[in-house]
Amino acid sequence: MSSLYMCIHVANSASPCMSPPQPSLAICDPTASQFDMANMSTNFVDSFNRENGEKDGVITFDEAVVHVNGLKLNGPLTKPLKSDRAVGDVNVGDLRLRDMVDIGGKLEQFADVNLNVPLDPTQTFWDNTIYRLCVQAKYSELPPPLCLKSKPVVPYSMQIIVLPSTIPPDQDHKYVNIVKHVYLHKNKLWSKDRMSLCQGSPLKFDCGCQPRCGLMALNHMFDRMGGMQVRIWYISAKFEKIIECSQPQSE
Repeated sequence: MSSLYMCIHVANSASPCMSPPQPSLAICDPTASQFDMANMSTNFVDSFNRENGEKDGVITFDEAVVHVNGLKLNGPLTKPLKSDRAVGDVNVGDLRLRDMVDIGGKLEQFADVNLNVPLDPTQTFWDNTIYRLCVQAKYSELPPPLCLKSKPVVPYSMQIIVLPSTIPPDQDHKYVNIVKHVYLHKNKLWSKDRMSLCQGSPLKFDCGCQPRCGLMALNHMFDRMGGMQVRIWYISAKFEKIIECSQPQSE
């Protein structure tokens, strides 16, 4: 059992009771024929918490896929988005995360998670240091553990999420949990190489057989995590109507 799971397990046991998982939308579909339902696949890839015997959170990854159906994923952005919001209703353990092993194959994205980091990220520090370096794509100059341990041999970008720690080891300092989503711009690295880059727990995202849709669902869950974020992906309507402000008003 990984140390990351033990930390997440304690955090979830101290958090408010989560709502029970919702039934599969496909099963509730009244238009589904009896034949289709009998042959419907029941295979699901569970969240990190569920994989380790815990309950689902307020939204599962499969529900997130349904939420983003018909929407469009935009990115990676040249200029990242920045936000500082209240903590949301999704935590790290709700994501489809799996421990990496050094004999794994090649992937183009992964996560580097640090829990209980003694850090007090003020708004000035976030705006003038973290965000400024991310806009300039100087990720290697970020202060540890916000940076990677070493610079990848391929181009990369990062999404960073900083949340207050739910189980600080003491009350003398402020502690945060840091999630880094590393995207390698359609390049791929072997598992052992990705693991060598991580400051904390090296994890991989299990997005199923549709990586684009899975990436969109992942970012929907990132949206619901709240906290301090630097993002290079965002979700929008697939068909957006552009309104011309110069059009004369109708009489």
